[in-house]
Amino acid sequence: MDLTSTAGTAMAMQRAQLGDQASLAAIKEQLQAQQAIAQVVTEGQQRVQAAPDPGKGHLVDISA
Repeated sequence: MDLTSTAGTAMAMQRAQLGDQASLAAIKEQLQAQQAIAQVVTEGQQRVQAAPDPGKGHLVDISA
């Protein structure tokens, strides 16, 4: 095996590893975004459940 092909193989392996790291970083970022969305939805559901029943003449403040 000559030195050029060995270096080429090593560079290809390094590029693949960097690609894997970039993919994992993107997956982690997407997961964090999904968790943030889930938290907002959960907080919204809790606020709706805690609000007075609008059918009883109370206004529900949804601006906050």
